[in-house]
Amino acid sequence: MSIVHYLISQGYKTYRWSKNGYIPCDNNFDFSSMREGGLDVRLVKDDSQFVYGLNEKNKPPTLIHPRPFNLQSDNEMNTYLRENTIEDIYKELLSKSRIK
Repeated sequence: MSIVHYLISQGYKTYRWSKNGYIPCDNNFDFSSMREGGLDVRLVKDDSQFVYGLNEKNKPPTLIHPRPFNLQSDNEMNTYLRENTIEDIYKELLSKSRIK
């Protein structure tokens, strides 16, 4: 299960950001710089927001925000995602009040 699927199962809704605000998203894994808001997906629930998508050049989509333990690069984040369960990552972010 990807982090996007997990967050959706936790009640998060997917949106893309545009100059007019949030637009509901129907394809969570279609990223393109050719359309507005196409580089990432915003997963929103109440006052919590996760951002998943393209961040660094020539890297696959990953969790952009928030990131645990001040992980800076996409390589670090992807390694962290591989080595930990999504449930544990989510709990870590919640416990540190990093989701706002």
